[in-house]
Amino acid sequence: MKKKQSLGKFDLTTIIVGSSIGTGIFGLGSDLANAAAPGPALIAWLIVGTGAVCLVASLNNLGQKQSESGIFGYAGKCFGPMGEFVSGWIYWISGWMGNVAYAMMLMSAIGFFMPELKGMGNFLKIFSSILILWFLSFFVSRGIKSASFINAIATCAKVIPLILFIVVMAVSFKAGILTADFWGKVNDSAISGTYQSTSVFKQISSSLMVMVWAFYGLEGASLLSKRAEKPSDARIASIIGMIILIVIYMQISLLPYGVLSRHELASCPQPAMSYVMQKVVGPWGVIAINSGIVISTLSAWLAWTLLPGETLMILAKDEVLPKVFGKQNKHGAPENALIFGAILQTFFLISLYFTEDSYKYAYTIATSAIFIVYLFVGLDQIKYSYEHEKYGNLLIGIGVIVPQIWALLMFRYWQALGLFVLYLPGLALYAYARKECGKRLEIKEKVVIVLSVLAGIEIISMAFF
Repeated sequence: MKKKQSLGKFDLTTIIVGSSIGTGIFGLGSDLANAAAPGPALIAWLIVGTGAVCLVASLNNLGQKQSESGIFGYAGKCFGPMGEFVSGWIYWISGWMGNVAYAMMLMSAIGFFMPELKGMGNFLKIFSSILILWFLSFFVSRGIKSASFINAIATCAKVIPLILFIVVMAVSFKAGILTADFWGKVNDSAISGTYQSTSVFKQISSSLMVMVWAFYGLEGASLLSKRAEKPSDARIASIIGMIILIVIYMQISLLPYGVLSRHELASCPQPAMSYVMQKVVGPWGVIAINSGIVISTLSAWLAWTLLPGETLMILAKDEVLPKVFGKQNKHGAPENALIFGAILQTFFLISLYFTEDSYKYAYTIATSAIFIVYLFVGLDQIKYSYEHEKYGNLLIGIGVIVPQIWALLMFRYWQALGLFVLYLPGLALYAYARKECGKRLEIKEKVVIVLSVLAGIEIISMAFF
């Protein structure tokens, strides 16, 4: 019976591919064209792809060698309870900020069918997002964690539009359009209002944030290793799944460079994929893509409604957040954590009433946070490999941390500001949780808190003075 319920390499590979494709891919074209020309974008994909493969390998390796509390448990292995809190709290921020991005992408897709939901400062768009947010939170609080029919619909909604898009782009592809400005050196009056010509290095760096959003949720693949027929199957499937994802992402992001000019791609509103299709094949293309986006986003939003709630619950059980977040209702759902997250998302969605590019802002904060979480995974991989003299695995850990450090060094002021505003209140909760469980803060923990507060005050004060 156990053998029948386990998963082989093929099953694991298809599940990994299906679960990793979210909304990021539907908005990839416009944001990437704003960041880079095709040449730098191709180099960036190679860097991000290598980092993604190393991350999956690290998660599989550590998952077999160490027991951990979610992906943020690896920070606890390296830096103790404070490390688990920092990584877990930031992972939670990334999770619900990703939901905000889902809300904006969903409203943009529905806006094609209902023009009333288009535009900045649209009350109906914000109100509709809040209603869906609370409905999904209530749905998850009833104990609905997984449903096979939802997953099946989501898979079709994701894969069919992507295949259609790749085929249309391949048929319409013209090499002359691709190579017209391959390295992004053109800077004339026709395009200077949308983006400016920059160095190849800066274009690659600007692409990282866009590309990592496409891999958002990648860490979930490591959770499947316990269901594999053999431990080696999960490792092989993860690598194969990553290669498939990289190929799909590269085709979807690079083929349009040979169909429309970079200026045309950069000027497409979100969801960019649907508007690219509209320019190439007409109305039927955008209808097909937007229909898939609506179903796909709803299913992804449902899954990511549960994840932030369970993150707080795990952190509470590990005594790094107050016990109130660890309480479950009669359905086994972390109801208090879900309500807390929904309230914060509601306030943030209301604030987006005044923000012009709300989707990009939300996913940028989400990916900025996830860089830090992935960095902790790489550090634990390096630490474990060094202690056990597994020097080949040590290189894998280095492959994880290099893209993360690169991205962190490229943080803009408003990204750091957004993260600190959301991160600092958690420190008070951590201090209360340690007191609640009868443990005093260590000297090094007090130092981290003081330094974090001072850095936060400095960053926040810069916004007003």
